[in-house]
Amino acid sequence: MCSSDLIDPLFPFGFGLSYTRFAYGRIQADAATFDADSGGNITFDVTLKNVGDVAGAEVVQLYVHATSPVEPTPENALRAFDKVMLQPGEEKSVRFTLSARDFARYDEGAQAWVVSAGRYEVRVGGSSRDLPLRVALDVQARALRKLLTRNSLVQEFKDRPELYAEMAAALGFDLTPPDVSQLTPEQAVAARKMHVATLAFLNEMPIYKLPAFSQGKLGDARLDAIVRAAA
Repeated sequence: MCSSDLIDPLFPFGFGLSYTRFAYGRIQADAATFDADSGGNITFDVTLKNVGDVAGAEVVQLYVHATSPVEPTPENALRAFDKVMLQPGEEKSVRFTLSARDFARYDEGAQAWVVSAGRYEVRVGGSSRDLPLRVALDVQARALRKLLTRNSLVQEFKDRPELYAEMAAALGFDLTPPDVSQLTPEQAVAARKMHVATLAFLNEMPIYKLPAFSQGKLGDARLDAIVRAAA
């Protein structure tokens, strides 16, 4: 959808009334480029001033706009906001921190949230149609990349063998095919079937279930660390 296709709403998203007036001063990013594959963040500092005669609150909203999207995307995607209370004449700085997930879109083919490299614009203001502060940003990504989260399946971590093995071990699953050399043919078939079924159960499990299924052997803190390590 391009900007010319947008419908003019009576009240834009994020719109609010106030007894005072606010002026947006500047926006500054801590980098001109962002590597979505690094697992890091990028921060934006925004200044806001109450230029009216009474105290008031403003919900400062940050949107991400893809300049040349490879697929249809929202004109402005809300990614962060903060409510700021200011006295008359008071000015404050507001900081927003974005990660790769904030530049992602859902790719139907990959069945995953992915980041596309390209030029983006970060826009800040009081509503989706009042965004006076804008800064351009180059987002780098080597390829369409799955963004792993606590909702990802265990099998999605297979390209990180050490993490995959850690999750399997926490559940007491042995990834090594069973040694059937001392078994009868019937027993060997049964052992192999059990191994395949066990792996299928493991692979299809959302990782947020691991703390409960492992009875605490793999806790929530470690699970979050695994997600960060796989980013």
